[in-house]
Amino acid sequence: MEKKQSSTATMGVDDSLSPRVDVVKPSRTVAISDQANALVQAGVPVIRLATGEPDFDTSALIAEAGINAIREGHTRYTPNVGTLQLRQAISHQNKEKIEIC
Repeated sequence: MEKKQSSTATMGVDDSLSPRVDVVKPSRTVAISDQANALVQAGVPVIRLATGEPDFDTSALIAEAGINAIREGHTRYTPNVGTLQLRQAISHQNKEKIEIC
């Protein structure tokens, strides 16, 4: 397979993609989302369900909490089961619901 040359090839930089990358097809989710975007631009009302992207902005409270978490160094993945603090909060909330019933 012949490599495609770009404008940077004249500078001696090979910015072509691997042949394996060239055969990768976009996901169906992305294709559906692109189609929905095209319909919206054409004036067609669309309810977007393809990518799970909300149609509202993140609340200021949540955004600030995220910013603070990053500043405090909470930038790693948590355990799959969740943090102990989160599990305890969920347990407490569920216990209160059971007591109300």
